[in-house]
Amino acid sequence: MPVEILQPDVEGLRMKSIDTSRVANGS
Repeated sequence: MPVEILQPDVEGLRMKSIDTSRVANGS
């Protein structure tokens, strides 16, 4: 059960990482 909650958490973190990378590239 906790793994299922962790899965989406990891996806959200990955999305945030991509957003940060995009901002760094844009700047």
